[in-house]
Amino acid sequence: MQGPVNFSVELSNPAGGAALAAPTSGLVTILEKNIGLAFIAATNTVSETAGFVALNVERLYGINTTTTVHYSTTNGTAVAGLDYLNTSGTLTFNPGESVKPVIVPLLDNTNALGDLTFTVGLASPSAPAQLIPPSFTTVVIQAAQVGLSFTNAAMSVLKNAGSALITVVCSNPNIEPVIVDSNTVPLSVNYSTSDGHGHCGPELCCHQRHAGLHQRRRHQHLHRSHHQQRFW
Repeated sequence: MQGPVNFSVELSNPAGGAALAAPTSGLVTILEKNIGLAFIAATNTVSETAGFVALNVERLYGINTTTTVHYSTTNGTAVAGLDYLNTSGTLTFNPGESVKPVIVPLLDNTNALGDLTFTVGLASPSAPAQLIPPSFTTVVIQAAQVGLSFTNAAMSVLKNAGSALITVVCSNPNIEPVIVDSNTVPLSVNYSTSDGHGHCGPELCCHQRHAGLHQRRRHQHLHRSHHQQRFW
């Protein structure tokens, strides 16, 4: 038995002002058998508050028979038990069925900031079925919380700069509230200065204020005035 063979298709020499964008090559697999199993999408994105994610597996050809395939999850930056429930099992395609979902429960981890990922893989298909790409899918869990922080824990500024530009970062600007009118409450955070080697008064103009982040804006800048004495 020869087994699967493959060939590649590549894009090149775009014209008319177009440019190539990845992927510019594709791998075509010719199956020895007539049944292929794969995830429909190589990447799936879901909010952590969705409760679960459904990952569709497709059976290509040979749908008049019964086919099984094993699946299981693997940690990435998302951790089983904290961000999702470790899930494994066997999908069974009955005659006439071409698509079946793998259901993975999600956990709303309020301590997680930013997107997290884990993977789900297929394995051990029943004969004569074969796995074809993508036999793994990456799940991107979008955080429902917003984290506000400085870009760095320590910053420097020249003593003759007149002011220090300090950047505040929003970890998830995609879930900021849509500004409809003046009654809409945007993302915001309080900030204030405190003495280090520089002191409020003749050396440093100290502030205690409130910073708001505009809709869909990832960064906000704080300006701090200071005099010529070095204070870092």
